[in-house]
Amino acid sequence: MNTLKTFLFLVALSVGLGLTSCVDNDFDQPENTFSISDENVITIGEILDLLNTSPTVLLDESTIGAETMYIKATVNADDASGNFFKTVTFQDATGALSIIPDRNELNAEFPEGNIIYIKLNGLTLTYDANLPRLGYGVSEGRLQRIPDILVNDFLIAGGKGETLIPEVTTISALQSNPTPFFNKLIQLDNVEFSLSYVGAPYADADNPQGPQTINTIIMDCEDNEIILRNSGFSDFATEIIPFENGSLVAIASIFNDDLQLFIRDTDDVLFTADRCDGSGGQATNEITIQSIQDRFYDLGVDKAEEGFITGTVISDRNTGQVNGQNVFLQNGEDGILVRFTSNHSFNLGDQLKVTVSGQEVSEFRGLLQLNNIPLFNAQLTGSGELPTPTEITVDEILLNNNTYESTRVLIKGATLSGSSTFAGDITVDDGTETINIFTFNTTSFADDPVPSGTVDVTGIVSQYDDEVQLVINGLQDISGGTVDPGGDDGDVDADFEGYTDFDPIDEKGWLNIATKGTRVWYGRNFDDNGFAECEAFQDDNPETEAWLITPVIDTDEKSLFSFDNSQAFWQHAGLSIWISPEFTNLDDANWVEIDEAVLANDGNDFYEFVASGDIELTDYFGGKVRVGFKYEGTAASNTTKVRIDNVKLK
Repeated sequence: MNTLKTFLFLVALSVGLGLTSCVDNDFDQPENTFSISDENVITIGEILDLLNTSPTVLLDESTIGAETMYIKATVNADDASGNFFKTVTFQDATGALSIIPDRNELNAEFPEGNIIYIKLNGLTLTYDANLPRLGYGVSEGRLQRIPDILVNDFLIAGGKGETLIPEVTTISALQSNPTPFFNKLIQLDNVEFSLSYVGAPYADADNPQGPQTINTIIMDCEDNEIILRNSGFSDFATEIIPFENGSLVAIASIFNDDLQLFIRDTDDVLFTADRCDGSGGQATNEITIQSIQDRFYDLGVDKAEEGFITGTVISDRNTGQVNGQNVFLQNGEDGILVRFTSNHSFNLGDQLKVTVSGQEVSEFRGLLQLNNIPLFNAQLTGSGELPTPTEITVDEILLNNNTYESTRVLIKGATLSGSSTFAGDITVDDGTETINIFTFNTTSFADDPVPSGTVDVTGIVSQYDDEVQLVINGLQDISGGTVDPGGDDGDVDADFEGYTDFDPIDEKGWLNIATKGTRVWYGRNFDDNGFAECEAFQDDNPETEAWLITPVIDTDEKSLFSFDNSQAFWQHAGLSIWISPEFTNLDDANWVEIDEAVLANDGNDFYEFVASGDIELTDYFGGKVRVGFKYEGTAASNTTKVRIDNVKLK
């Protein structure tokens, strides 16, 4: 090892070098420079050679000598974009390394492109999840961060360095011998994102549980793949992954057995060329939906011709009736189902331009679709009125359903039968033939009552195997008829006994409706006592709003209302009690909050039942009314659990 001969400070370290207070991310280049004798500089290659003798090396007198020794390198990636967390990555002509200080906003002192000196004495060199790194000791098998107070003892800014040229390599070269590339700035040419990720954000910045990192896939034209990892905290997390092919600049890394890349920001993604299959992203010529249908049905062509289609979104993603990756798109008298590779954000009435060049045309359970369309291929061009539905009979639909599939139709003078609520199959009979409306149990209007009498039905023609169906967007698509709200013969008194845990409450005459998300009130049992419960904790939806509504109450007969309630894991006041005159459906209700009810709060013990007190309903409304127990919460924070029991009317 070289020993210290000369130790020269060319320019003193700036006064503020050791400060760790929060600073703006838009930093000036540090003006300080620092230089040492070449005899006290060890190359990264020499340091990495130490790992040939031991997987963990304490850099002390026994390994690097008694003199103070340094690495001198150029920073190849910093934390300015947020994609690197408390990490500085650097390289010299012999290799690359990274170091993990316990400090944010390291780019203030050690920005990309600047020289950095690393004092080695006292640090630890090891494989951190198989990646060579420097840190401050090892605990429980993991490399520890350098304490903030010591960061400037070990990391010293050295002023502007030379421009780094990324090393051009291939995915197959990385896979066959990755070690020389770890922590190094590399470049892959003629690569592209897997279509599974195209059109989606780089990461999940808006997740209700907090920003989530996403592993995307980079491919070459030989179908070799490597992970590109993107932080949900990065400032490019919400940007859209491009469709095209090109060059990718990144830092090569590994986590356990997974090779992975990290970009510094989206300037490292230089994708402007056609993809490996020759597709070039946005097309310039418009084709018709009818031409796609004709080529498939008449000629058996399973790929769309070169071009784009336009149309209006006629399906509502917000009700849960249509898969979040799908839209029914209609232009004039023609429509088609477009199935994207990820969930979209297009709303009812949006006008779209969708590039379909070479994309799959197929049938799913009998329904024609454009399949696996990258979200990037769709452009929102405006928003307007829905196409006027074609007035038609059921018999005409069934005789030529391919003509009308994925378009809006209007069936007049029909009756509905099959169930009291929309969940499942409802039969539409207009006197010429019958067709079913199918509604998922999780759809927002699934539990709403089906009107009786003569109705007009607006729906989207769909198909499932051999059965032609209608899809409706909501109750607004059914006009006419009358709705029996039910509940006249239901018992208001309820103790919620006999339920299997987490089965939805299903008392005769009661309504149990999810108005945000899909979670409803469910039955629970503890210590041989049943009760109704609701909470937002671990809900799959960001917002929870659920109503449990009594049967109709005739206040001329009985008007004193009471119940017991409790809370657990208090985070917010999630329960409220409401009253409304008799209504035909929830949207028609005129709700007034009953604020005199005594409700459990954070002053009560978990699961301690509290009596609401006797509530005189006629103080609010007389005649026939309903009382609603409303739970509101969010999966991210407002997660209080509430319980209701012993509902009584006297």
